[in-house]
Amino acid sequence: MTLDDIKAPTTAQLIRDTLFLMSIHDKTEVVDSHLVWTGPVDNYDAPVVRRGGRRLLSVRRVILELNGHNMDGMLATSSCKCPLCISHLQPMTRSALQKRTAKTTNWARSPARCAALSAKRRKTATLTIGLVREMREEASNGMTTRQAGKKYGVSQGTAADAIAFRTWKDYSNPFVGLMG
Repeated sequence: MTLDDIKAPTTAQLIRDTLFLMSIHDKTEVVDSHLVWTGPVDNYDAPVVRRGGRRLLSVRRVILELNGHNMDGMLATSSCKCPLCISHLQPMTRSALQKRTAKTTNWARSPARCAALSAKRRKTATLTIGLVREMREEASNGMTTRQAGKKYGVSQGTAADAIAFRTWKDYSNPFVGLMG
């Protein structure tokens, strides 16, 4: 795409965009250094607005698009911690937003998340926590991981991981992080 391919907006489009931004401004208030949205929000508490009677649009996305950002494959996010702020905006990819969220919440390694994921996976697993405890007991008495895998119907790697506490951790134990 070259500069010749870009069409200049018509006067009518500019007027519509200006009026739309003014209607957005009517639904905000200044708090500290934030322009806080006081209008409707979606299920995730993100600012939304109807434009021309159409479906709900993200206020942040509309503002970034009107300011010339290409939002294809991007999410409109706030760079500050204020959930309803529409003044500190930045476009981000989903993966970048997930990394930022994981850093601030430490959700990726939290015991609650690990326990929830383990419970979900254990519903369809070949092993049970009882079999794993039995396998660990037998391994401490000299059984190899190859023998354990064959006896319990899993691969040698799965047996080795369970015996070494890399998998099948007991998340009800507060000292789970100290085991392996």
